[in-house]
Amino acid sequence: MRVWLAITIGLIAALTAATVALVFVQRSDALLRKNSTEIALGTAVNAVQDLQSAVDDGTLDLAPLRVATERRVAVFVVDAAGTLLTAPTSRGVSLAGVDGADEDIAAALAGGRAIRTFEDNSATLVAFPLRGGAGAAVVVVPQPELAASSTIV
Repeated sequence: MRVWLAITIGLIAALTAATVALVFVQRSDALLRKNSTEIALGTAVNAVQDLQSAVDDGTLDLAPLRVATERRVAVFVVDAAGTLLTAPTSRGVSLAGVDGADEDIAAALAGGRAIRTFEDNSATLVAFPLRGGAGAAVVVVPQPELAASSTIV
């Protein structure tokens, strides 16, 4: 009789520990997603500000490569008509291969902005208009830590 009581108490303790661990994993994953997206957004905004400064200075032709290298993000710039002014690939990301990029660019050209995380959580895309009707900037910020966290759980 005492053996069954000990086994029952052990099973209850194990089940409780597993439940608590699952709750902590889910909460930390949600916090990681939130913070990663906020950091990516900040990085993208800084990159867009650098590009806007280049537009203002008339040095946009050199800026996307410099910004992409310094900020470690993929950078694309389109003119007011939606024509790509930069290389079609930046830091290994092909703009043509990004699902929904056309809609994001259209939103930015209309004066709005687009902010979204890729379905596989590997990156966050941000599209912003450039002042003065100069077009729009699209920045793709890689988030390998976010993609890795989604495979843990």
